[in-house]
Amino acid sequence: MMLIICISFIVLRSTPAFSNPTGCPSTSFNPAGDEQIDHTHFLFNDISSLYLSKRFSDVYVVVDNEEFDAHRVVLASRSEYFSKLLFGEHIESRETKVPIKEGSATSVKVLLKYIYSGRINLSDLESNVVLELLILSNVYQFSNLQFSLTEYLLSNTDVHNVSTLLAVALYYQIKELEIGSLNFIDFYVLDVLQSEDSLSLTTEAFQLILSRDTAYANELDIFHAVCRWIKKNQDQLQPDDKTNILSAVRYQLMDEEELSEVRRSELVCSDTIILNVIKSRKESLISALGNYRGKLEPNVNFAQGIKPSKINGGTMIMLHHPSNINYIEIMLRDEVLGSYLYYTYFIEVSMDQNSWLRVINHSNYNCRLVQRLWINRRFVRYIRIIGTNNTINKTFDILKVMYNTDKMHLVEIKNGLVAPKYNVALASMSATVIEGKSWNLRVQKNILLDGDYKNYDKNRGFMYHILEKEFLEVQLSQPYVLSSMRLLLWDCDSRTSYGYTVETSVDYKDWYMIVDKSNESARSWQLLKFDPRIIVYIRITGVRCSIKNEIYFKCVHLEAPAQVSLDSNVAPLQPKRRLFISRLLGRSKNHGSSEG
Repeated sequence: MMLIICISFIVLRSTPAFSNPTGCPSTSFNPAGDEQIDHTHFLFNDISSLYLSKRFSDVYVVVDNEEFDAHRVVLASRSEYFSKLLFGEHIESRETKVPIKEGSATSVKVLLKYIYSGRINLSDLESNVVLELLILSNVYQFSNLQFSLTEYLLSNTDVHNVSTLLAVALYYQIKELEIGSLNFIDFYVLDVLQSEDSLSLTTEAFQLILSRDTAYANELDIFHAVCRWIKKNQDQLQPDDKTNILSAVRYQLMDEEELSEVRRSELVCSDTIILNVIKSRKESLISALGNYRGKLEPNVNFAQGIKPSKINGGTMIMLHHPSNINYIEIMLRDEVLGSYLYYTYFIEVSMDQNSWLRVINHSNYNCRLVQRLWINRRFVRYIRIIGTNNTINKTFDILKVMYNTDKMHLVEIKNGLVAPKYNVALASMSATVIEGKSWNLRVQKNILLDGDYKNYDKNRGFMYHILEKEFLEVQLSQPYVLSSMRLLLWDCDSRTSYGYTVETSVDYKDWYMIVDKSNESARSWQLLKFDPRIIVYIRITGVRCSIKNEIYFKCVHLEAPAQVSLDSNVAPLQPKRRLFISRLLGRSKNHGSSEG
């Protein structure tokens, strides 16, 4: 009942009839005659005026022995927690005092101000108050406030406060803050571990940092930071904490001189358990590829500014530091491409030049121009590219080495090959037309692969071949795993339909037919679906045309994979149909083809 009375009073209080009973000119923002009334400014002013006001107050928020006047209906309307607390079966629903234990009087007052006004000026607050507000927003379920405070704290993170932020994130299970804090620590791990703030980390939080492969720093420096933390917290440690923390150090990454210093240290020299850990870790170094540390810097080109060296069989590059990578972009030197239409190669990576892992093997596939290569994410320090067949001992340009997140969601890696979701049958992706003619000699040969299918007519924008005697042929830049394609057949004449086939190959010797529409009447857009297969070459052969005496097969556009839903049953409008509808609706004329 109280809820209804309060809301009714606020609504009535905010209307012109209640606020201005004398008939004086209204101060409303709505001019006379408007069909919509907007008095939100009155509502905002009326509710915010209740902040810490005794007027209509029916509950007190208590913190640090201070009591703040509040209103059940306002608290409950702003927070699911308070809604259940004050209007549920809890004892507080019958009490007049609500105790708050998670913050100070200062932070609670700011939270109340937010509840009544929806506003907080964070620049006016001390950092500890902002952190308390985050905790309060989490406990009392102000999700929008929690999100905004998390973003603010992450944007103001430094080595002196990130440990505290991580501790709060872990304790209150604020995932966004945890991820952001750990990512920051990865970049500045040694500075963080040497800061005073890190000394207050719990054993679990400290171990979490040490366990991250992306927390990159000299391992001896990490060991010294661990010793410092143990000495500071030794009175609070559980019996196994010291051993667990020291065991998290990666001794196999140290050289003999560094290990000797570790063994002589006060915390280790008499600890047989840790000495045994050091011995076993060092002996397992050769197989410990997963125990390296390396930087994780998204979308940074680690190859930039590094001069590759020529090695027997190809090219090698050494990165400035161990790094997480998932993308490599290379190209054979231009002068070689003048002699060869393709090249073959493989790529291996290593952390120490002793153990090499082959991540790309294109030894049996014809490749050309730029290679855009995706691999499963791994730590790398050295990369070598070895040419095979006609590219042995040739020099490769290493254009990019990076952890690429921009298109990561658009690729899958299947048996070491890329299965892309984006169109790779583009000249800009180094694909090329190796057989076929342009109708207009002034138009580039690769018109089939320029990505523009919206602007074509009878005189431009398509490629052709003589029916049955010739074909259109495309070479992709590298082998891809594909399961769909899409064609746009020339359709400026509504009488035109074609019969055609599509074949693919990886070596230009053995061809496999994926589509046979030789006995169909196909026109305009063609959506082709087939079982996933490795493809380097695509051959499109027109075998017949519906127009008598027509000897040419004409194709406007090719894309692979298809850039539309494979489940779509809606066919694009044909040009004449589109033109009719466009004129009917009074739109501008458009003789080009576009998707429906």
